[in-house]
Amino acid sequence: MLIENDTYKVKIVRDETFTLDSTDNKPYQFIFNPNNIKRSDYYKTFSISIDDGNNQKHIALIGSLFGADEDVAILEGNDLIVLMNTKLVIIDCRALTIKLCREISDFGTYFSIHKFEDGYLIYGELDLLKLSPAFEVEWSFSGEDIFVSQDGSIPFHFENDTIYLSDWKGRKYKLNKFGEEITQQSN
Repeated sequence: MLIENDTYKVKIVRDETFTLDSTDNKPYQFIFNPNNIKRSDYYKTFSISIDDGNNQKHIALIGSLFGADEDVAILEGNDLIVLMNTKLVIIDCRALTIKLCREISDFGTYFSIHKFEDGYLIYGELDLLKLSPAFEVEWSFSGEDIFVSQDGSIPFHFENDTIYLSDWKGRKYKLNKFGEEITQQSN
């Protein structure tokens, strides 16, 4: 995943070879383990490269094994907001520190984060969350079944302030920006 703004170019990939407490890992200037995961736990590691045009820094971010590897980060100013399943981690790209680590839910698996209106949408298997700019849950929406597709169709997208979801049973949902259902149709 590649994202950039006027100041930074950030590349995030999964490091399949990283092992906690190993001396054989790729060289990282910083290793962030905000959940205090242990070597015996199930986890994944994101390799994050931050280039400010003068220097390139390499960070290993360790988190939940579950969740996705694409559409998991947003770059806003100096803040790199990374979704690792149910946790949001905000890395200050200038100071190279963790500004915030917050559990957004302890329920289900979360796949992606998107800038939406004056906050963020978090697309999950069981629900869709709308977060405020302070990363507090403003609303959530759940369907009749999980928000994944059996037929290869895209189960989540949004256009302007309208959100479209479909669930495992093929049921379609259309929401306004407040998380209220506009229409519901069965196939």
